[in-house]
Amino acid sequence: MENEFRSLVKLLESQVQEAHTASFDVSNQRARNHRMYNMEPLGNEVKGRSKYISPDVQDAVESKKAIFAETFLSDRDAVRFSGSKVPFEDDAKTAYVNATLRKNNYERLFRDAFHDAFVAKRCVVLAEWVASTKTETVDIQGADPQQYQAILQQHNPTQVFDENIVTDPNGMLFGTVDIEKDDSTIELTLVSPERYHRDPNSSYPSDAMFVTMEQDLTRARMLMDGYDPEQVNELSTDYRFRNQDEDSSRRQHDGTYQKLKHHNRTGVHEIVTVYRTWTWLDAGTINDDPNYVADEVKLFEVHWSCGEVLRWKDGSPAMREVEEIPFFEWTEIKISHSADGTCTADVMAMTQKTQSILKRLIIDNQQMRNTTRYEATVGALKNPRDLLDNTIGGVIWSRQPGSVTPLAAPELSPLTMNAVQLLKSDGDERNGMSGLAKGMNDGAIQNQNASDMIDKLTTAGRRRVTMAARDFARTFLVPLSQYICKLAMENDQTQDQIEMKGQQIPVIPSQWSDDDLEMEVAAALTPDEAQRSASHLMMLHSQMMQDPSMAQIYSTVQKHALFDHIFDLMGVKNTTAFMMSPNSPEYQQMQQQMQVQQEAQNKEAMIMQELQKQLLAAQSAVTEAQADALTTNAQVTQADKMFDNTLSEAELEHKKFVDIEKLRLDGAKLRLDSAKIVGSNA
Repeated sequence: MENEFRSLVKLLESQVQEAHTASFDVSNQRARNHRMYNMEPLGNEVKGRSKYISPDVQDAVESKKAIFAETFLSDRDAVRFSGSKVPFEDDAKTAYVNATLRKNNYERLFRDAFHDAFVAKRCVVLAEWVASTKTETVDIQGADPQQYQAILQQHNPTQVFDENIVTDPNGMLFGTVDIEKDDSTIELTLVSPERYHRDPNSSYPSDAMFVTMEQDLTRARMLMDGYDPEQVNELSTDYRFRNQDEDSSRRQHDGTYQKLKHHNRTGVHEIVTVYRTWTWLDAGTINDDPNYVADEVKLFEVHWSCGEVLRWKDGSPAMREVEEIPFFEWTEIKISHSADGTCTADVMAMTQKTQSILKRLIIDNQQMRNTTRYEATVGALKNPRDLLDNTIGGVIWSRQPGSVTPLAAPELSPLTMNAVQLLKSDGDERNGMSGLAKGMNDGAIQNQNASDMIDKLTTAGRRRVTMAARDFARTFLVPLSQYICKLAMENDQTQDQIEMKGQQIPVIPSQWSDDDLEMEVAAALTPDEAQRSASHLMMLHSQMMQDPSMAQIYSTVQKHALFDHIFDLMGVKNTTAFMMSPNSPEYQQMQQQMQVQQEAQNKEAMIMQELQKQLLAAQSAVTEAQADALTTNAQVTQADKMFDNTLSEAELEHKKFVDIEKLRLDGAKLRLDSAKIVGSNA
């Protein structure tokens, strides 16, 4: 077994040696950056002079880390899936990725990743599916076979050990059962840049011919991972491909690297160096056949240590064929067509060194003025120690006046403070953040500027940092999330559901459609951008509410979507505590209740309307009857009047007749009387 895979191991060691040699200068730069960040001495200190270190590197790094933490460690989704044709599948994928990040302590992972990117030139994360199981014990007390099977199904076991289960005379089951459950998960590992060896001829991991990760594991950890115990017992620490200066510089602030070297572990606690290499290989290299003519190559993952390929407990080699290299890295200032870029500590190192030297001169000058040097006559002092100690309020005994005279201290140049300010401005230009953007400049407030003007100056003062955050989301977080989703689709057989937007959404990775896994970066990525976007959306809401023509197209669903997005911009992920989703069962039930109430109100209104109609009809009938009665009375009155008029005319005619007849009788009487008179006279 010792000579097995000797050609392969030789190739793997040569690959690591190539990467280590190519990154020697880069490693020295990273060591310098760590020392600058920890504000370690520059190496040009003079005894008796100031040893002040300007914190320019640490200030720039921590300011950027604060912005990145606000952007990516809040509850807002910096990136999310989009483009799926299946309803709510994008939401399920986004929720699954967020859950995976939470399981891997993403706050700690990203915090350390930001530090590596800003100080050590790049951050590197390994994403892999780790298959594992866990055992649970379930107590069964009086269950029939059907109930027993139902209990097992609730735990979704992969294997059941029921040797301790007994059956009583009634057929009931008692005892304990051990259930083995699938505990596989996606693990995210932050790799130290100095332990990451990549093909120096490639710019990205996907283009590399090999990538190697170096780890220091205890023997106990290796045994738990399933390696061969006999082989593990023979392994040791390997320092061949390690830059000790870089290792010590990272922990120079507390000196733990030097302290750990004085402690030797033994037994299962001993540290072993393990290399995991992803490399393209042909069959000849794997089979140690130097005469083999390669016709194809495949990507393999190989675990090796101390010049040999590791073995699992069953004796099989720790080597397998894989589809792609699962490393994801991000460089703050990427140099095109180059394996390495630069970072904030690189561009601020010279500023910190210059500022430290200049500020030391200022401090030394002030110290010379406060504790000046003296010129003393030899033998004129009774006790020279009085002058050397320079005690405050002390008395110096001299034999003659004027034997001690202070030397003139050099004047501080009037351009010194201007030079300090110039270097500070130069540092702001180098790291892309102004003093106002870092919250270290109160001049804008003292000048009584408007709040909007201060916000604009602050935003403009960190535009380059905002661009870097968007680049991190697009070139690091998006590919990592897509790979997590891909691993879940290939390996995760679990079923779950989440509540999102008021609905229970099933999360079944094995049933997700195999699309392009398209993702989008939030338009308002940084907190300032999110706040401005939320303000603009509130203004749009007010304008649409004031427009009557928008009532038909701006309903409850659209309003909820708008406010849900506003809450998300403000960092509130769950809005159910503030408003009810139109898709939630509670809202649907409330709508049904409101509909039933509305129908009841409509029915009651119809009944009241019918009653009112009947009442109006009755009132109308009464009114008509009254009108008819009035009409009849009027007609009777008119008839009476007409009868009275007719009677008056008859009486008048009768009277006229009577009068005429009376006149006629009177005329006849007169004629008769006249005839009598004439007759008497005759």
